[in-house]
Amino acid sequence: MGFLKPNKPNVKKMERDKDIYGLIEALKHNDLDVRREAAIALGEIGDKRAVKPLKRAIEADYTSFGGFSSFEDAVSYGAQMHRRINYFKEAAKKALGKIEGKKSQK
Repeated sequence: MGFLKPNKPNVKKMERDKDIYGLIEALKHNDLDVRREAAIALGEIGDKRAVKPLKRAIEADYTSFGGFSSFEDAVSYGAQMHRRINYFKEAAKKALGKIEGKKSQK
């Protein structure tokens, strides 16, 4: 699911600098909001190097959740994570569509 990274990367700066490799790395961040922002930025930049990493991010297995003190806590957390994962995957799919659309226009 990616590495545990304590600090949030500056996705906006990476987008301004067109730091494709930094944004691709941000797709692995433990914070799904960072992943979503990176996917959106990669779609805006439109670099074809992001196609495979975006596809991997969309297809990744997000089923491992940490230990919980009760079943109810796990279910509640799971539902919340499911929504956030879907939100991220939708952003990644849109970014992929933008990039692949640009590739087919060239």
